[in-house]
Amino acid sequence: MNHLKRLEKKLPVSLRLTRDLHEKLTQGVRGAERNPGEFRHSQNCVDPPGSTLANARYAPPPPHEMRQALDNFEKFLH
Repeated sequence: MNHLKRLEKKLPVSLRLTRDLHEKLTQGVRGAERNPGEFRHSQNCVDPPGSTLANARYAPPPPHEMRQALDNFEKFLH
């Protein structure tokens, strides 16, 4: 089903919709082979190339904490 039509039907924002949109948005772009439509399974950091978690300016929550935070966010939206 077209994602915009799903939104037009007033379906709530959900993690499933987020994954579906991510899958569509990553088609044909850098990183498209990296599990489009899935939440990450490993820790990452946002910093210049070569940085580590120890010296990163920002490291998002690890996957198990990320999933719980996303679940809480979805419940908050509803």
